[in-house]
Amino acid sequence: MPCHSKRSLFVILVFIALCLLPLGGQALESATDAATLSGYFQQSITQEDAAEDLKYLYDEVVRHHPFVRTTQSVFRALYLDTVAALPPKTTALDFFRAAAKLVTSLECGHSALFPSRTVLSTLNNHNAFFPLGVFVRDGAMVVTGNYYDPDIPKGAQILSINGQPVDSLLQTLMPYVPSDSQNVSRKEYLLSTHFYYFYTLFTVETSDYSIQYADPESGETRSYETKGRKQSQIEYALPDAGYDTYFTLYPSYAKIVIGSFALNQKTYQETYALFDSFFQAVDREHIDHVIVDVRGNSGGDPYISAYFLRYILPVQDAYFQSDAWGYDDLEKTQPKLEPHYTGTLYVLMDGGCFSTTGHFLSKIKDQDFALLIGEPSGATWLATDGSIFRTLPNTLNEMKLSTAAYATLVHSDFGLGAIQPDIAVTPEVDDILHYKDTIYQYVLSELILKTAP
Repeated sequence: MPCHSKRSLFVILVFIALCLLPLGGQALESATDAATLSGYFQQSITQEDAAEDLKYLYDEVVRHHPFVRTTQSVFRALYLDTVAALPPKTTALDFFRAAAKLVTSLECGHSALFPSRTVLSTLNNHNAFFPLGVFVRDGAMVVTGNYYDPDIPKGAQILSINGQPVDSLLQTLMPYVPSDSQNVSRKEYLLSTHFYYFYTLFTVETSDYSIQYADPESGETRSYETKGRKQSQIEYALPDAGYDTYFTLYPSYAKIVIGSFALNQKTYQETYALFDSFFQAVDREHIDHVIVDVRGNSGGDPYISAYFLRYILPVQDAYFQSDAWGYDDLEKTQPKLEPHYTGTLYVLMDGGCFSTTGHFLSKIKDQDFALLIGEPSGATWLATDGSIFRTLPNTLNEMKLSTAAYATLVHSDFGLGAIQPDIAVTPEVDDILHYKDTIYQYVLSELILKTAP
């Protein structure tokens, strides 16, 4: 994404929320009646302090956000409803949930509210985070990671958690998951990669989990009791997100994986040199089938995206439309790079393609010269960023807030939601459990190998 702060990845933001926020909360006070407050949070926030934080949040959003997917009037109505619903006293966690939902209503995947360190440390101290890795799609949830609970099998379909059916649970969580234009592909991707985070922060307050699931072998309904874990334990067990960029040459095709458009401790020259080397090798070996894999690429620097496109776009034009704050040079025609690739191009995509990667896909889709294969993207031609951070004065929740809109120069109407693949290929649960790369294998078996001499 166009991010001047370079803090573009969701996992980095969660880390910021954990590690960089100040301790404590100035407006937290002992509850007069602890019995009225549930679970761990035996402290309360007064209605006055909560309203002051909401007013500060509202004012900052109206002052800075570009409002490209909703309107100020709609946002104001939701803000007034949230203020009116404040009880005389509320807990730190309950206030965070109400305020986070208000920010998510902007339908801006780059704007979100993160809990204060008080909230996160309390949850961590009580080992509250949901301990299983899951895959979410179409209202269903399947266990993909039983890191600390080997007795619950991978592939088990979770039917309910603590008595709440999964379809109802996911409907509860969806409004809290940041995305552009209620992009379901993006929301399901984030729930699959960060379910422990969303479930723990936005549902019940507990460290005891009662799970009902369908056994993957027999189909029988079974129950399982387990305990929560610290957030750091869950993140340590998760598979590596993979932000590297690398390429491989094969006898009949070449493949480049672009895990991120961020620099990731490299210089521009180093990153450009890798792309140069790739296309020089493709030209030297006379390769006419290239796979570009941007699945899970949550964005980064638009200069990196624009540079790669200069090697592949048939028609070179500007990368951004006008008024792309901070990127005046990308509003001009981008010169073609040699050796320019003119062979067959396959682009692998999914709901993890966010921000700058949505821009990247939109430029390719607009000129209709490559095959986009996989699942709908998590972003499109229009993104908002240029983000700033604001700390709510009383609760110390941290808000990341977009301040500018960035739109690629495209001539097609993609809408404001996901970019659709030309060929939809959806991995099955069994493929995920057995690490079968369904989308990549489809390209090989159905497209490349069938055309090989």
